[in-house]
Amino acid sequence: MVYKRSIRVYSEEEKEALRAQKDLPPEEQQCPVCGALGIRRYFTMFEGRTQPTIGSQTWCPVCHTFTGSTGPALGRVVESDPMKDDPDAPRGEGGQAAMEAFFSYLDRLWDKGLLPQRITRR
Repeated sequence: MVYKRSIRVYSEEEKEALRAQKDLPPEEQQCPVCGALGIRRYFTMFEGRTQPTIGSQTWCPVCHTFTGSTGPALGRVVESDPMKDDPDAPRGEGGQAAMEAFFSYLDRLWDKGLLPQRITRR
């Protein structure tokens, strides 16, 4: 099936379908929108107001439906962040076209083997 990519956010019901698959490896997780296998994730760490924070993006590489979240690191560390030292990397700020550029960039990092990342505990 050819799926037209159009950036959109997963609905609450779709996010629940993703959470139900959390114990599966990402390559076996199915997109609740288009049915493709291979959900992808990107993590970044930054200093929050009071403690280290992890931001995450979860997306489908086929339809680019996504969700994002932030929360306390709670002793977790992102092992590598290929975007951290790249000032030209798109950040997804500025609307639909910027988000498409951001996820296309992440897809290229994935294809190069720079993603997925490992999260470890301190």
